Amino acid sequence: FTTDTLHLEEHFDSWHGPQPFPFMSLRYETERDHMGELKDFLGLKGEVKLPAKGKKIAGSIGKVSREDRWGRLSDTQKSQLTTTYGGISGKVKAAPDACVWSA
Repeated sequence: FTTDTLHLEEHFDSWHGPQPFPFMSLRYETERDHMGELKDFLGLKGEVKLPAKGKKIAGSIGKVSREDRWGRLSDTQKSQLTTTYGGISGKVKAAPDACVWSA
């Protein structure tokens, strides 16, 4: 919890901006609110259909909320994660839910 081994903040910084190709960033939690934008970006003609929201996927154990996962951590683990990922957390929260970046 003390090292950003996957360099998540670096990945975010590298991808969340204009690229030499068309690119769309889309927040998972609000993707259903932006299906029209996603459809247009991908050039799809028909309706985009997703499984029912909250529906358990066959074979999965179901979704555990972020709040529940956070609550299972010790105070030390929470402090370590906040120190390690505090920078990217703020950037992700400040980012728009959907954005098309032009080339």
